[in-house]
Amino acid sequence: MDLDRTQFLLRSYIRVRLLKIEKFMLHNLKSEEAERRLSEQEKVFATRSADDLAKHFEESVLLKLPENYQSVLKQSLISKVDDMVPQPHLDTFVVCRSKNFFSLNLYEEEESPETVEMDHGDLYFIRYKIVKGPN
Repeated sequence: MDLDRTQFLLRSYIRVRLLKIEKFMLHNLKSEEAERRLSEQEKVFATRSADDLAKHFEESVLLKLPENYQSVLKQSLISKVDDMVPQPHLDTFVVCRSKNFFSLNLYEEEESPETVEMDHGDLYFIRYKIVKGPN
């Protein structure tokens, strides 16, 4: 019974992780910080998925469009940034476990009076951008 629960939890975790990697594969491959968080197998998966997606779009749609619009990453060649790359939503709530003791401001203002003290091993349900750390 416990083995079944453990297997279920592991499969659920892996399924959700792969869905997130697939959803944000272009962002993960573009950002060195995000890419460092991936294992070697996850990097291979994200790279193959991005290559397959680009190949599919080129063969089915992009080659039929004017040259200015034949990019998977940009809306047009005039665009300076990759504006077609989905970004993760940093305002979503996550469950995290503290590795050491520290204190965080709950809001982005530096003089925010509301802080949370996270003790070692405590579980928290908190916005990701608060615990993510500096860019």
